[in-house]
Amino acid sequence: EFPADSKLTPAMQRIMLSYSEPLTLDDLAAECGLCQSWFVKRFRQEFGYSPIDFLNDFRVRVAAQLLRSNMSITEIAEFSGFGSQSDLYRHFKKKFKCSPSEFRKKDPEYGYVHKKAAVAKNLSDI
Repeated sequence: EFPADSKLTPAMQRIMLSYSEPLTLDDLAAECGLCQSWFVKRFRQEFGYSPIDFLNDFRVRVAAQLLRSNMSITEIAEFSGFGSQSDLYRHFKKKFKCSPSEFRKKDPEYGYVHKKAAVAKNLSDI
């Protein structure tokens, strides 16, 4: 959550709408009409972490949701805005204390979604 009237709202919205694109601190600072150093300082004061940490955390949360699909981990890394599968792995492990594939195996929603899809496919073959 972030205050709707914050000077940083445009950057937060840009992150949430464009997380899969390469974003720089200059891009995000420009959204708010601030220079990069003031933007980073103000962001850290207001939210308690850096804009890049927020961006990577948002991307990891998107990836966690996508792990419930049948997308490959490589596709998920690309779709969620990480430059590579190893970038996704590093950030994912930091947040969830497991790899994306371990998370996928442990997630009860993943198994349920795929079992339901398999049942539906089998029923459609009848």
